[in-house]
Amino acid sequence: MASSMPRLINHIAAKAFTPISLVILFLCVLYLASPAQQAFAYYVAFPSFVPTSMVQNSVPLSDMGSLRIALGWLEAHMGPGDVLLTHQAIYGWARAYLPSTDHIINYGYSNPLDGVSEAISAGYSTSWVIWWIPGLGWHGQMCLPEGFTATFQNGDMAVYAYG
Repeated sequence: MASSMPRLINHIAAKAFTPISLVILFLCVLYLASPAQQAFAYYVAFPSFVPTSMVQNSVPLSDMGSLRIALGWLEAHMGPGDVLLTHQAIYGWARAYLPSTDHIINYGYSNPLDGVSEAISAGYSTSWVIWWIPGLGWHGQMCLPEGFTATFQNGDMAVYAYG
Protein backbone atom coordinates (compact mmCIF):
# COMPACT_ATOMS: atom_id res chain seq x y z
CA MET A 1 0.00 0.00 0.00
CA ALA A 2 2.79 2.42 0.89
CA SER A 3 4.50 1.94 -2.48
CA SER A 4 1.28 2.59 -4.42
CA MET A 5 0.81 6.08 -2.92
CA PRO A 6 3.76 7.69 -4.80
CA ARG A 7 2.53 6.07 -8.01
CA LEU A 8 -0.92 7.56 -7.49
CA ILE A 9 0.54 11.01 -6.86
CA ASN A 10 2.75 10.76 -9.95
CA HIS A 11 -0.22 9.62 -12.04
CA ILE A 12 -2.39 12.54 -10.86
CA ALA A 13 0.45 15.03 -11.39
CA ALA A 14 1.08 13.72 -14.91
CA LYS A 15 -2.62 14.02 -15.83
CA ALA A 16 -2.95 17.53 -14.36
CA PHE A 17 0.26 18.90 -15.88
CA THR A 18 -1.10 19.44 -19.40
CA PRO A 19 -4.35 21.29 -18.48
CA ILE A 20 -2.57 23.48 -15.92
CA SER A 21 0.17 24.29 -18.42
CA LEU A 22 -2.41 25.23 -21.04
CA VAL A 23 -4.23 27.55 -18.63
CA ILE A 24 -0.98 29.27 -17.67
CA LEU A 25 0.02 29.59 -21.33
CA PHE A 26 -3.41 31.03 -22.17
CA LEU A 27 -3.16 33.63 -19.37
CA CYS A 28 0.36 34.58 -20.48
CA VAL A 29 -0.71 35.11 -24.08
CA LEU A 30 -3.65 37.24 -22.95
CA TYR A 31 -1.34 39.34 -20.77
CA LEU A 32 1.20 39.86 -23.55
CA ALA A 33 -1.15 40.44 -26.47
CA SER A 34 -4.29 42.14 -25.12
CA PRO A 35 -4.62 45.91 -25.21
CA ALA A 36 -4.73 47.25 -21.65
CA GLN A 37 -8.16 48.80 -22.13
CA GLN A 38 -9.54 45.37 -23.14
CA ALA A 39 -7.69 43.23 -20.63
CA PHE A 40 -8.86 39.83 -19.47
CA ALA A 41 -10.98 40.01 -16.31
CA TYR A 42 -8.35 38.21 -14.22
CA TYR A 43 -5.85 41.05 -14.71
CA VAL A 44 -8.41 43.81 -14.17
CA ALA A 45 -9.18 42.39 -10.72
CA PHE A 46 -5.77 43.37 -9.26
CA PRO A 47 -4.84 46.77 -10.78
CA SER A 48 -2.80 47.96 -7.81
CA PHE A 49 -0.62 44.84 -7.89
CA VAL A 50 -0.34 43.92 -11.57
CA PRO A 51 -0.76 46.08 -14.69
CA THR A 52 -3.74 44.93 -16.76
CA SER A 53 -1.48 44.08 -19.69
CA MET A 54 2.10 44.24 -20.82
CA VAL A 55 1.47 47.62 -22.50
CA GLN A 56 -0.25 49.42 -19.63
CA ASN A 57 3.02 51.04 -18.62
CA SER A 58 2.66 53.16 -21.74
CA VAL A 59 -0.02 54.89 -23.79
CA PRO A 60 -2.39 52.78 -25.92
CA LEU A 61 -1.35 52.63 -29.56
CA SER A 62 -4.66 54.25 -30.55
CA ASP A 63 -3.65 57.42 -28.64
CA MET A 64 -0.03 57.67 -29.77
CA GLY A 65 -0.75 60.09 -32.62
CA SER A 66 -2.66 62.43 -30.30
CA LEU A 67 0.10 62.22 -27.70
CA ARG A 68 2.75 63.10 -30.26
CA ILE A 69 0.75 66.13 -31.44
CA ALA A 70 0.16 67.22 -27.83
CA LEU A 71 3.90 66.96 -27.11
CA GLY A 72 4.63 69.04 -30.22
CA TRP A 73 2.13 71.69 -29.15
CA LEU A 74 3.62 71.76 -25.67
CA GLU A 75 7.15 72.07 -27.03
CA ALA A 76 6.09 75.18 -28.95
CA HIS A 77 4.26 76.76 -26.00
CA MET A 78 6.40 75.97 -22.96
CA GLY A 79 8.32 78.91 -21.53
CA PRO A 80 11.63 78.81 -19.65
CA GLY A 81 9.85 78.83 -16.26
CA ASP A 82 7.41 76.06 -17.22
CA VAL A 83 7.50 72.38 -16.36
CA LEU A 84 5.75 69.30 -17.70
CA LEU A 85 4.37 66.99 -15.03
CA THR A 86 4.12 63.43 -16.31
CA HIS A 87 2.42 60.24 -15.25
CA GLN A 88 4.67 57.19 -15.57
CA ALA A 89 2.84 56.14 -18.77
CA ILE A 90 3.79 59.41 -20.50
CA TYR A 91 7.19 60.07 -18.94
CA GLY A 92 9.26 58.07 -21.43
CA TRP A 93 7.50 59.62 -24.41
CA ALA A 94 8.05 63.13 -23.02
CA ARG A 95 11.76 62.43 -22.56
CA ALA A 96 11.99 61.08 -26.10
CA TYR A 97 10.08 63.87 -27.85
CA LEU A 98 10.86 67.02 -25.90
CA PRO A 99 14.24 68.65 -26.55
CA SER A 100 14.88 69.55 -22.90
CA THR A 101 14.30 66.90 -20.29
CA ASP A 102 15.30 69.34 -17.54
CA HIS A 103 11.74 70.67 -17.40
CA ILE A 104 9.99 67.34 -16.79
CA ILE A 105 8.83 66.09 -13.39
CA ASN A 106 7.65 62.50 -13.23
CA TYR A 107 5.02 62.05 -10.54
CA GLY A 108 4.85 58.32 -11.32
CA TYR A 109 1.57 56.67 -10.39
CA SER A 110 0.68 59.16 -7.66
CA ASN A 111 -1.65 62.14 -7.78
CA PRO A 112 -0.75 64.94 -10.25
CA LEU A 113 -1.06 67.39 -7.35
CA ASP A 114 2.07 65.76 -5.89
CA GLY A 115 3.85 66.85 -9.07
CA VAL A 116 2.42 70.35 -8.71
CA SER A 117 3.81 70.57 -5.17
CA GLU A 118 7.22 69.47 -6.40
CA ALA A 119 7.10 72.00 -9.27
CA ILE A 120 6.19 74.84 -6.93
CA SER A 121 9.00 73.95 -4.54
CA ALA A 122 11.42 73.84 -7.50
CA GLY A 123 10.36 77.37 -8.50
CA TYR A 124 8.50 76.67 -11.74
CA SER A 125 5.83 79.23 -12.68
CA THR A 126 3.50 77.09 -14.82
CA SER A 127 2.83 73.37 -14.60
CA TRP A 128 1.59 71.48 -17.65
CA VAL A 129 0.11 67.97 -17.80
CA ILE A 130 -0.76 65.83 -20.80
CA TRP A 131 -3.69 63.55 -20.01
CA TRP A 132 -6.82 62.17 -21.57
CA ILE A 133 -9.99 64.20 -21.89
CA PRO A 134 -12.36 63.79 -18.93
CA GLY A 135 -13.90 60.34 -18.71
CA LEU A 136 -11.21 58.61 -20.78
CA GLY A 137 -8.33 58.54 -18.31
CA TRP A 138 -5.89 55.76 -17.62
CA HIS A 139 -4.75 53.82 -14.56
CA GLY A 140 -8.03 54.49 -12.76
CA GLN A 141 -7.70 58.26 -13.09
CA MET A 142 -10.60 59.20 -15.33
CA CYS A 143 -9.96 62.94 -15.02
CA LEU A 144 -7.48 65.32 -13.45
CA PRO A 145 -8.16 66.93 -10.06
CA GLU A 146 -9.59 70.44 -9.82
CA GLY A 147 -7.24 73.23 -10.78
CA PHE A 148 -6.21 71.82 -14.17
CA THR A 149 -7.59 73.58 -17.24
CA ALA A 150 -7.50 72.10 -20.73
CA THR A 151 -5.69 74.45 -23.14
CA PHE A 152 -5.21 72.16 -26.15
CA GLN A 153 -6.90 68.97 -27.32
CA ASN A 154 -6.20 66.50 -30.09
CA GLY A 155 -8.28 63.35 -30.26
CA ASP A 156 -8.63 61.86 -26.81
CA MET A 157 -5.52 63.59 -25.40
CA ALA A 158 -5.35 67.12 -23.98
CA VAL A 159 -2.75 69.48 -22.57
CA TYR A 160 -3.72 70.96 -19.21
CA ALA A 161 -2.28 73.91 -17.33
CA TYR A 162 -2.42 74.10 -13.56
CA GLY A 163 -3.53 77.27 -11.86
